[in-house]
Amino acid sequence: PGGAPGRAERLGAVQPLRAVATKRTTAALEEEEEPEEVLEVVMKRVSFPHTTRVTFQVQAGEDLPFGHFIVVVGSSDALGNWQPQNGIPLEYIEGEHNMWQGTCQLPGYELAEYKYVVRTGWAPDAECWWQGGPNNMLGTNASSFIEVKDQWHHCHEAHHHCEGLTYASQQAVGTFNEKYPQYALPPPEPKEKPKPAKKKRGRPAKAKKVEVVEVEEPPKPEHTVWEHDEVPRWAIEGTIYQIYPLGFCDAPAVNDHTGKVVPRLEKLREYYDYLQDMGVTIVQFSPLFESDTHGYDTTDYFQIDRRLGDVKLMRKIVAELKERGIRVVLDGVFNHTGPNHEAFKSLQKEGVRSRFARWYKLAAREGDLAGWCESNEGGSFAYDCWEGHVQLPTLDLTNHEVKQHVFDVARFWLNDVGVDGWRLDVAYEVSADFWREFRNVCKECKPDSWSIGEIIHQNYNTIVGPGMLGSATNYQTSKAIWSALVDVNYWELASSMQREQALYSKLPLLNFLGNHDVSRICSQLHHREHYLHATAYLMLCRGVPSVYYGDELAMEGRPGEGTCEHSGGDDAVRRPMPNVERIMAASAAENMGGVPWTLQVTRELIALRASYPELFIDGEQDAYQLEYNNTRFAFVRSNGDARAVICFNAAEWDEHEWRLEGIKGQLRPGQKFVDDLEVPPMHPGQQGQGQGDALYQTTVGGDGVLIVGVPARSVRVLIDVQSAGLE
Repeated sequence: PGGAPGRAERLGAVQPLRAVATKRTTAALEEEEEPEEVLEVVMKRVSFPHTTRVTFQVQAGEDLPFGHFIVVVGSSDALGNWQPQNGIPLEYIEGEHNMWQGTCQLPGYELAEYKYVVRTGWAPDAECWWQGGPNNMLGTNASSFIEVKDQWHHCHEAHHHCEGLTYASQQAVGTFNEKYPQYALPPPEPKEKPKPAKKKRGRPAKAKKVEVVEVEEPPKPEHTVWEHDEVPRWAIEGTIYQIYPLGFCDAPAVNDHTGKVVPRLEKLREYYDYLQDMGVTIVQFSPLFESDTHGYDTTDYFQIDRRLGDVKLMRKIVAELKERGIRVVLDGVFNHTGPNHEAFKSLQKEGVRSRFARWYKLAAREGDLAGWCESNEGGSFAYDCWEGHVQLPTLDLTNHEVKQHVFDVARFWLNDVGVDGWRLDVAYEVSADFWREFRNVCKECKPDSWSIGEIIHQNYNTIVGPGMLGSATNYQTSKAIWSALVDVNYWELASSMQREQALYSKLPLLNFLGNHDVSRICSQLHHREHYLHATAYLMLCRGVPSVYYGDELAMEGRPGEGTCEHSGGDDAVRRPMPNVERIMAASAAENMGGVPWTLQVTRELIALRASYPELFIDGEQDAYQLEYNNTRFAFVRSNGDARAVICFNAAEWDEHEWRLEGIKGQLRPGQKFVDDLEVPPMHPGQQGQGQGDALYQTTVGGDGVLIVGVPARSVRVLIDVQSAGLE
């Protein structure tokens, strides 16, 4: 007692919480003179701070059907305690042959068992296909990072979770003991009460001593429990308008770093009224810092790109937007710089002798890393760069000087310029530890600041949650919104909603239809009327909605279709913003009342979200009680007794009596609803929704089923009459 636990204990051997030992004092050697002294040892568990980041990678032998996915489930809390719905979901790796991957944190010095399971859907009772054979074993020991690579050849063969797990567990422990007899794991000791010391006649036994021995125990990972207090209220209630400044302001493609400052950002001031009328409360700027070309090859984090203006102008714009109730979020490109950043320029000149040599990830031999630099003074070197782009050398964010540089940048823009938060570029490339520190710096500067991580395929919980980043870009939902319409497959949107509820029910994610890296929504959709469906889901589902500049005006473009070599043709989705007066004049000429149809739809839906914050901001949605088929989709938003039923009809025909059987458990018989969505006709001469049939009403039947009529390619947003103030 009192010593550090041995290796077997650290590997997870079952140890009793209470142990009893006996010892004899020197005097007790003479049994007649002294009774046994009983020493009771109470083993007190204390936390052990070490955790191990484990990446599981498994190659499936066959393609999985649509909607099926793989989870890793095992014997610890972090692995779901053999409950598939609580396991770690793996992501399909694009471009790899049936490869799935996921990452989690496990306690150090733990021996865990695990299996792979195919889940046929996100519903808690979805059928599961278990990997057969004995359990896999994983010992974390003192490792900081472990990568596990497995193969599962027959993933379509169903195995059911039953007594096989116990047998496999025993077999696996036996195999471990055979291979490592010196670290053999003992079976659990029987729980027997300690026998009392023998009493000797005429002399009472001495009172037993209690000695407390602290034994290190790996911590149990905590499940993410999200509280909205961690994210500022202005963010949760907000509607974002994302601007790519270099494109919005029609700036030159290349910055030679010698030209005069041109205040092109002044153009934004012409759109203040336009943004307010739309209902925008947050402007998110894509890169503004001094850079070489597209903005993501930063050369100076403390200066505005001379093609756009200067810091003085930016301060003025931030102050003016705040006077109108509009917050400002900047794009922080901290994973990499451009080659003309002062640190990398010094490195190119002086090589590894440069004081900035440790700022970047370097290697000695050509081919060790993607980039290669010939330096005459300090020797040549290889360097890491983002996704192989040699113009984007990767910073080493574990280096103290680099971290302090980035933290100083964050402080400057939050404190000195007055911005409110950060959208963090390629956040998935950066460790969670760095983002924790970054978040703390931002909260110290401005307690109500907000940080949004760009994450594409990974599990958002890895860097979003209490003490980490406040939100993430919800690429997974974004794809499902337009793809369900294009492929005539609302099953995909249902699966996406269920996945989000299972994994991210407490995370306020940033939802979007387009951004500067993906195709514009009107280029994705086959039918312009479906802009209504996509935007309605964006605005009325859970999360924070973001509109990419120009999408509300039906601008089109796809990445790679542009003409600028410096952006790889992505200038096609980053074109200049049209003049507002020209926009309105063109719409008036088309008898649209001076406002484009897509803009009217956007304004109406933003206003509807803001009109019912208890439903569309603070409300809940149950992804397991939906009504849908290929062309129809309905879900409920609720808060207490308040209800909203959102019904999508993407088909070319009217639905006159659509029975919403899938949602009836969320409604009360006799509950009355009114359609509060009013949109104009897309083409002159047509009847707009909410005009000819204004205040469309319907009532839940005695069987709890709501029957609705939804015109072709339209949406109904039914609000219960009590919430709508019409009772």
